[in-house]
Amino acid sequence: MIRIAMIARATAAALALALTTAPLTALADEPAAGARDHRKGHEDRAAQFPMTAEAFGQLVERRIVKARGHLDRVLAGKPLPAPVLDAVRRDFELGAEKVRDAAKKAEKNGQVTKEEARVVREVAREVVSQGRAKYGLGKPDHAKGRRAQAHGKGHGKKG
Repeated sequence: MIRIAMIARATAAALALALTTAPLTALADEPAAGARDHRKGHEDRAAQFPMTAEAFGQLVERRIVKARGHLDRVLAGKPLPAPVLDAVRRDFELGAEKVRDAAKKAEKNGQVTKEEARVVREVAREVVSQGRAKYGLGKPDHAKGRRAQAHGKGHGKKG
């Protein structure tokens, strides 16, 4: 009698689980209203080179605005004194000017090639890494982070 009750309970639980998850899996195939399909549609985001100077300039300005917003979010979470905040923002604007100057050099002839855009990207990365090194804000260098120092060769062995 106990075995029959255990089998009946297990069967009832399995049936209940199947009946509740079946509608959920049917809904999973349909994206929610307003949701984007991340598997496709990136073709419009990919930069097509050669690009017009105007389009490249707009792209650079959008990235600078996005980076400024990111910096503001990072600074909002840090308890820094006002002079340091002003210095960080001033250095950000100086770096943004360096990136704009590099972009203007690339835009000289009215077209921007992939190689010219790569040079602008390298200038931007250099500006970011200098700012992070100077103020210690943002992402750390993961390859040489605390984990690599603490778990070096032979550190786990006692002997």
